[in-house]
Amino acid sequence: MNLEWWPSMIDPCVDERSRWHSANVGRVSSTDCVGDDLVAELREAWRRDKHGRALVEFSYELMAQLADYEAETRLLLKLAATGRVMQHIQRAMDSALSILRLRGTSANATWGQHLQEERDERMMLYESLLADEERRKSEMGDDRQQLEVLTLLQHGLQTYSDLLLPREVAAMTAVYDAVVWQSGIVTVGKLPTWFSTSASDWTVARKSAVPEGEGACIRQTAIWAELHHPHVRKFFGACHVGEPFVIHEVSGAVDRAGPLWERLRGCALGLQYVHDRGLVHLALSKDHLLYSLMSHAGVVSGLGLVHLDEASDDATEPSIAADVLAFGLVIFETLVKKRKPRGTKISSFLSKNRRQLTDVRPEFVEPAEWELLMVMCSLDPGERPKMADIVHRIGVLAQQEASLLTTTQEVATSSPTTVDDVSQYELHLLGLTLEQTLSKAEQLSIEREDYVEVIRPVYSRLRDVYEQLLLSYEPVLASLVERFSLIVLHFFKQLDRRSLGRDNLVASMCAARTISGKNYSLHHDIDRLLVTTPSLESSAEAHQWQPTWEQARQRQDQAMQTCLEDPSALLSQLPSATDQEEALALLQFEARNHADFVLDPKRTRVLPLWFIPSHQVEIGKHLADGSFGAVYLGNWLGTAVVVKQLLSDQLDRESRDQFRHEADLWFTLNHENLIKLYGACHEGRPFFVCEQATRGTIVPYLSRKKRPDAWFALWEAAKGLQYLHNHGIVHSDLKGNNILVCGDNYSSTVKLADFGLSVAASSSAKGEGALGAFRWKAPECLQGEAPTFASDIYSFGMCLIEALTGEFPWGGRMPDPAVKFWVVRRKQLPPRPGNFNDDEWDLVERMCCYDPKDRMSAGAVVSVIYRLFES
Repeated sequence: MNLEWWPSMIDPCVDERSRWHSANVGRVSSTDCVGDDLVAELREAWRRDKHGRALVEFSYELMAQLADYEAETRLLLKLAATGRVMQHIQRAMDSALSILRLRGTSANATWGQHLQEERDERMMLYESLLADEERRKSEMGDDRQQLEVLTLLQHGLQTYSDLLLPREVAAMTAVYDAVVWQSGIVTVGKLPTWFSTSASDWTVARKSAVPEGEGACIRQTAIWAELHHPHVRKFFGACHVGEPFVIHEVSGAVDRAGPLWERLRGCALGLQYVHDRGLVHLALSKDHLLYSLMSHAGVVSGLGLVHLDEASDDATEPSIAADVLAFGLVIFETLVKKRKPRGTKISSFLSKNRRQLTDVRPEFVEPAEWELLMVMCSLDPGERPKMADIVHRIGVLAQQEASLLTTTQEVATSSPTTVDDVSQYELHLLGLTLEQTLSKAEQLSIEREDYVEVIRPVYSRLRDVYEQLLLSYEPVLASLVERFSLIVLHFFKQLDRRSLGRDNLVASMCAARTISGKNYSLHHDIDRLLVTTPSLESSAEAHQWQPTWEQARQRQDQAMQTCLEDPSALLSQLPSATDQEEALALLQFEARNHADFVLDPKRTRVLPLWFIPSHQVEIGKHLADGSFGAVYLGNWLGTAVVVKQLLSDQLDRESRDQFRHEADLWFTLNHENLIKLYGACHEGRPFFVCEQATRGTIVPYLSRKKRPDAWFALWEAAKGLQYLHNHGIVHSDLKGNNILVCGDNYSSTVKLADFGLSVAASSSAKGEGALGAFRWKAPECLQGEAPTFASDIYSFGMCLIEALTGEFPWGGRMPDPAVKFWVVRRKQLPPRPGNFNDDEWDLVERMCCYDPKDRMSAGAVVSVIYRLFES
């Protein structure tokens, strides 16, 4: 069976003459030779049938990484890619030696010598090209192609300088000079920070062409690269020369299996954020409303956006109203696709111009859904709702959808049908009665005088509904009290939220806008309660909330713009330079994230893209404490998150710089098997905001899984470690508690966490290696050496023992000094667990060799674990 893997996986992707095809024997020369010997070695190893599918999977991945390079026919572009290609081949060679058990043998030197010979042979090709003026000019191409060559050569020389041989640098530099002389282009300028040439720099990424050309690519990329929201598709990089493209996370159709309205809510939140930034889509379609395979959430694409200088009332022109209409039509098309028989045409439900729904509700659309779609697709753009309203109404539909997916029998049998005394109804999460909760909410709303304009109207409405319930002549249904109590609970939590930042005038002004937006949803919750409950009256003046809310919002915006134009008056009232720095960061954030606001240019500074102001984050349940600080559940922009708050304010410059370095490092990491950093705040008391692991840590998760599922989960974790190592990052704190599981009932993904302790591989600091959990540490780290890639592999080997046995390495009773004695002095591993077979334990032994030089690479670990999974 193993011999069939290569022909079935690789052969269909290549020509019979390709060096990758199984029909070939020995070394097959490619256009410029590089990697020919390695490919031949992999083919011959497959023929010996000792390594099965894992080796073929590994070879397939390498082939995919080199596919763009091999398909390229222009020699100068292949020369420009020298560094990137050598990086892939050298990493693959190191992993292949481990997979084939050839590390430490003469094969190390032999393979290295063969690669050196290939590189020398390859350079002869380019040196002969340089010497042939007519051929060189032909390879340069036209003006556009010459600019492409220069840009890619510059990128290759700058990015991969440490991987290039002197002869390769000389050839690339000589070609660059020749093209400059031929084309007359003096310089290509500094490359954008987002510039990238290949999606293979990310494990799970896709390229999307920008057919409109270089200018359009630069404009659209400049917009997308600045967008930072959990419901906007992740942007990784772009190439604006040649045939322009952007690189982004892998996304699927929003209508894939799972809760549709919850995913559409994610898309709505992303679209609302885009509109707040003063952006709209040129032509919003179903291709822009997607499902993220990384975050398991609905996302909106950042491609195809334009700045909205003046909103158009014409539904055919880019505008907020046009986006709302298109969003409504996409939702309807999705409902048709999911609920109607195959072959049903959406056109049968649309008007002749296909821009409006028919007046008759189709039977497969629920009344509440149809009501929303009708207003979103109104012929009059002015009648279409705001995105805040759409987000709320889709959220209600998502809640109803979720309730249909879960049984309510237990609640129905345990709860009384009516409530005798509404005032004594208890909110169990608070341990307070309704009367006590509302009284405390009133006191809190008085204390928070900076927000009274946006808080008090909500409290007044809740108090009116509560008094109606108290005075009711009829028994009050328990379901009604429960719905009302949930709204009260949300309001109370907003009032009682623990602050992450300082309290000052600027912070209060910024926070008031956020609270106002959240109260918009609370008002709608109260409206829905009133509309659906005939016994409740809505005639009281307090329930005419819209004009008051709009006026308050306008006053907030006016006050914010006045402050942005001249913030000196407010800043002068702040007691310290630190407070002023934090206030300026908040003001710049407001200006950056809202198109209507402009900050005095003299006050602007570099604000990290990852910056999240404290008032946007809601702190929830306390999860844990650590040496770095406290961990909480939280909420950011409607997304459940984890908040890691550091112990101190870190007022000294060195601590602030270190925090920013860690945030910069973590924020750039985009991989499906790493916990995602959404952002951080470096002002005041620093905190990180990251992805929530909804399914806990790996050890209890695997306790309910079969052996193949366990190895698949560990394979995912290994891929995350490989990504870190490929980007020069040592994790340094691998253990079961830092391997987490995200996902829902439909899918789950294993991810590595706790990068606050990660270090760059170039770090030479010593003396900190022994800190942390002894049972997972490599022997050299227990002796005080700095963590390395090799020590990560050792720690991950210990994680395999922990994950597959459910027990700590060395058990839970052996004291740390004894562990250190057995690991360092006796050079021993923990006893082999009884549930490990020979192949599984062999992997642990190869990962945990005493000498770091003898340990496997992360790439080899990925391949061997996959072999254990598929076997």
